[in-house]
Amino acid sequence: MHKSRYVVMNQDGGWQIRNAYRHVTSIFPSKAQALCAAIELAEKDGEHGHAPEVLVRHEDDRFITEWVYGDDVHPDDAARPAGRKQPGRSGA
Repeated sequence: MHKSRYVVMNQDGGWQIRNAYRHVTSIFPSKAQALCAAIELAEKDGEHGHAPEVLVRHEDDRFITEWVYGDDVHPDDAARPAGRKQPGRSGA
């Protein structure tokens, strides 16, 4: 089982997703949109037996793990600011 990493990063004013195994060409206007898209891609990898995770690269070159397959909630909940969960959904 390989561990795939999706990295969300700000590039020239837009947000991109980088992955060593998959070419993602979309540019997203917000970090939240890119994060949701990266988590959805990673979920598909997880369903195929891989161990994906999603990281965000910050301006100071720090990488923060935002999501790990099997440990976290739905992508919509992960990208939503604290206290603003989607109505009718439970989650951490």
